[in-house]
Amino acid sequence: MENNSNRVEAGIIINIFGVKGEVKVMPLTDSPDKFNGFKRVFLGKPGEEASEYEIRKARPHKKWVILRLCGIDSREQAAKLKDMNVYVERDELGQLAEDTYYEADLHGMEVYNPDNELIGVISDILKTPANDVYQISAEGGREFLVPAIKDVVKQVDVAANRMVIDPIHGLI
Repeated sequence: MENNSNRVEAGIIINIFGVKGEVKVMPLTDSPDKFNGFKRVFLGKPGEEASEYEIRKARPHKKWVILRLCGIDSREQAAKLKDMNVYVERDELGQLAEDTYYEADLHGMEVYNPDNELIGVISDILKTPANDVYQISAEGGREFLVPAIKDVVKQVDVAANRMVIDPIHGLI
């Protein structure tokens, strides 16, 4: 996707659905129902320019979202969209709950210890059943895995691109 900080990744197209050009989306939002409020999405692979599509219909299906997009009317057209990221304008997502953040805002964030020493930057966010885990890349190629829990993450300042953690002994 082009570098547009007003867009947030809301899902990933994981497959086609049916014969009328619908796609199955793995939502990355806090609620799949949010897709009902979106009027348009931008589809693209990371690092590539995204294309805009108007949403004809969005509906939840189990833990997925089924999207019907204007201009996509066949299985063959839908198949070309598989594995594309789904982005939406940030202002369409509404307010986040307290202590929740968009993944796009956390990637590349600098991570410090309580003594204000730089540990590294968040290079990936891993999903686990219990909680997210931040992968932190430090100087010299070292990497650390830090659980995204309140006992460890003490402060997040998106505007300053800064996180303060108090790592559990032996974690770093």
